[in-house]
Amino acid sequence: MKNATELTKNLHALLIGVDCYMPNELPGGYYYKSLGGCVRDINHMEEFLINKLGMTKESILKLTATITGKDQPPEPRDQWPTYENMVSGFQKVTDMSQPGDMVYIHYSGHGGRATTVFPGLKGDKGLDEALVPTDIGNSEARYLRDIEIAHLLKTMVDKGLIVTIVLDSCHSGGATRGLGGAIPRRATPKPGTALVGILDFVDMTNRPFDSHVASPDELKSTWSSLSGDNTRAMKPASGWLFEPKGYTLLAACRASESAWPSY
Repeated sequence: MKNATELTKNLHALLIGVDCYMPNELPGGYYYKSLGGCVRDINHMEEFLINKLGMTKESILKLTATITGKDQPPEPRDQWPTYENMVSGFQKVTDMSQPGDMVYIHYSGHGGRATTVFPGLKGDKGLDEALVPTDIGNSEARYLRDIEIAHLLKTMVDKGLIVTIVLDSCHSGGATRGLGGAIPRRATPKPGTALVGILDFVDMTNRPFDSHVASPDELKSTWSSLSGDNTRAMKPASGWLFEPKGYTLLAACRASESAWPSY
């Protein structure tokens, strides 16, 4: 019988946890509140993979943003869960894996919705579901959007990898452990802001639209192939991803729901 090390020597992991959201303000008085418990979950998962499954640290890529009472995470910048580092993490775990290898991806943090930067695919009023990076307060920061995630996962599947992805965030079927109290994993209104339609909040900030994942034509081809629809009639905000093809998706909630903590 094979031991744990032999069984997991072909297992690779990308673990992303975001507690610290640097100061940010979105349209309408909303903001992404810093969380508590996301990094803890990621650290526990890392311990499980190493101590129970026998994985090595070299097989695990980890991006975390811990809270220390300051406005930015204490981790080195190349370990922050920024858009650039998250995309690079997906690409690195793909490169280090061989056909037949298993890949485990776990994201714990805010989920959000933003005006689509792919109107040719989703229409002028379409929405992108997204993972929210630690530095979203920077107007030049990008969300990691659903179309990009779909392409990153398809690249893994096309390489012959066995992929499982866990999205512990709001809108993840389609954010949050609060400090001192439970709040949902999505943008939160500032005190005094009316709590009307908060789950439907959409970030309309004019952000960079060039993707670090692939060219517009490649992203369009992937999205259209997964949707089975090459027209602009594709439903906007229909959820994070289409029915998984070649990988397993575990989501904290459906696209229209909030993810709340359980202590």
